Amino acid sequence: MFVLLDDVQFPKTGGVWTNRSGILHEGKKVWFTAPISRSSTGVLKVKEVHLLDDPSWREKLVRKFTATYRNAPFRDEVVELFAADVLGTQTLLVDLNLEAPWVCWRFHTW
Repeated sequence: MFVLLDDVQFPKTGGVWTNRSGILHEGKKVWFTAPISRSSTGVLKVKEVHLLDDPSWREKLVRKFTATYRNAPFRDEVVELFAADVLGTQTLLVDLNLEAPWVCWRFHTW
């Protein structure tokens, strides 16, 4: 079951899992973070949080994912799926999270 709490307040500070995902690679934690825009003032719900408007973070995230899985079986297939989601045109964090739930559940994540 995949549950997305998009109608709750997005925390302004502290560790936030809404825009982060971690995987275990060779016994070590590897973090993948989608940067968000912090230009808004006031309280935002998760569904109102915008991704950073800079394509370079998307390319960097795909390179990091590719490097992490460089020796994994089915690497090409997994990287292709990951890249298709991350390099998409989403402007809202919730849309990225809805398009890529497999990142959190299928491939050695915790």
